[in-house]
Order: sequence, then structure tokens, then C-alpha cells
Amino acid sequence: MPTHSLDLRQRVVAAYQAGNTSIRQVAKRFMVTKRTVHRWVRQYQQTQDLAPKKAGTKRVGILEQHRQEVMAIITEHPDFYLWQYQELLRERLGINVSIVTIHNFLKKQGMTLKKKTYRSAKVKEEEVKRERLAYSQEVRNIPAEDLIAIDQTGVWEGMERRVSRSLRGQRAYHYRQRYKGEKYTVIGAISLRGVVGCRVIKGGMKKGDFLEFLRSELCPKLDARKVVIMDNLNIHKSREVEELIRGTGARILYLPVYAPELNPIEMMWSVLKHFIRQLCRIGKYSMEQIVKTSLLLINPSSFRSWFAKCCYCTP
Repeated sequence: MPTHSLDLRQRVVAAYQAGNTSIRQVAKRFMVTKRTVHRWVRQYQQTQDLAPKKAGTKRVGILEQHRQEVMAIITEHPDFYLWQYQELLRERLGINVSIVTIHNFLKKQGMTLKKKTYRSAKVKEEEVKRERLAYSQEVRNIPAEDLIAIDQTGVWEGMERRVSRSLRGQRAYHYRQRYKGEKYTVIGAISLRGVVGCRVIKGGMKKGDFLEFLRSELCPKLDARKVVIMDNLNIHKSREVEELIRGTGARILYLPVYAPELNPIEMMWSVLKHFIRQLCRIGKYSMEQIVKTSLLLINPSSFRSWFAKCCYCTP
């Protein structure tokens, strides 16, 4: 409904204040309701102003009024159910709100429910924090193009998609084979430019397998500028491994303990397994052929993104 003009409001109030008339008569004369005349007169008496109020003035919700305290509770207990937040708000802040109100508040704050990413509780220990800080201070002075990340992962011949299709409202049942197929270990090394080296071995990785990977795949491509990043696996820290890498002039930088998220190759494994699940269904290629083909399907720009996501500054 359109707002009445300021001129009409002023004439109505002036007519009433002139005396010898009533609100009913003024309302009839100017063709407005008695309630409107009463409201305008009261507004003028209280504020000496007849300008229309802004329409749609939004009321601040009770949770918004205590936003800082509510967000502190959510940060402290991010995995609570909504009814648990409801009880906690009542106990700590004396606020009694519905579950729907809490849901709408979380949605407005951009808080979404998602699958947990688990990390070791030891990352909160002071010694581990100091180690991570020392690592970040050391690596920040190394050009990202000189970094080479190494790791290994396991794959199986029977790998398949974790999702399936079915009619809406029905479960997508699938019969799992007890034997998942032959297991293989993929050893890899990547840089900003892409895959530096890769080797597929049957079964689990032994010390000799890793040394052979270094001799044939990695060390021929190292020089004095390169810095090799790898985790604290016992095989990685053996004397022979250190002699092979340092013999090329390259340096070794071990990741802090419980810090797989700082190794960009971890993200490549996820993409690699996505392609392996597709190619394993064909069934006529060896695992080595499947892995090599999968590596070729990875977008070259992804490598730079993975290093950047792990906080290695990229040009």
C-alpha cells in the first residue's frame, strides 16, 4: 500500500489541532481512517515530525543480539545436534528458542553441516605446534618451483565407485566381493609442473622398492636446487635414502608429524583413485597401465593448485 504524502499528514494534523472538531470528523473530511489520524497526531506530539517511517524495518532476532556468545558455543561444540544447542543456550544464556530458530540462525551465519575430516588429537600438543611452526618458517624461504613432494598409496584391482543409482526412495544395494583383488602400491613424486616420477609395485612397499624408485625415477631428475618433501615414515628416514637424495645435491625436508595435509601429493592420490575406479571396470589392462593412463588424465593446472592449497606460495 502506498505511503500517504507528507503534505496530507500535515494538513490532517493541522485540522485536528485547529480545534472545534473530532478525530472522526477529520478522518471523514480527509477520507482516512480514525486510527490513521490518531497515529499521526500522536507521532507529531512525540517527535514533532510527520515524515513516514521506513517500511520493512527488520527486527533483530534474539540469537542475533547474542551473536558472539552463540557463535562461541557453536565453535566449542560444532558437532552438536540442534536440540543440544537449544539446551545449552537455555543453560548458559537463559535464551529459550525453537530448533527452527537455531537452524535459521546457523544458515544465516553460513554454517553448514558436513562430513568430519579427522586429524590426530596430538596436533594440539605444544611440541607438535612448535614443530609445525618451525617447518612453515623454513619452507617459506624455499621457491615453490624447487619443491618435490613424495608419498605412496595403496590401490586394488577391484576398486569401484562408492555411489550407485536407484529409484528415488529406494536404497542402492550392491553386493561386495570378499576379495577386493590384488593389492598394489603406487609410489609417486610431484612438483608444480606435474608428475616427476611414478612406480607401481605389487603388494606393500618395502625398503628396496623405495630405494629402486629413487634410483630409477627420482634421483636422475634432482639437482642442488631441489628440496624433497616427505613424511616421517621409517623407510623415508633410512641412511640409504638420505645418501641417495643428498648425493644429488638436493635437500630433504621432513614434514611435521601428523601433518599429511601439508603434502600436496595427498590430493593427487584422491584424483588418481577416481580415475582408477573408472578404468578398473574395463578389466583388460594391468594396474601399471591403468595408473599411467590415470596420471595422464589429471589436469596439469591441478598440481599448482595443490601446492597452493598446502600453503606453499606459488608464483
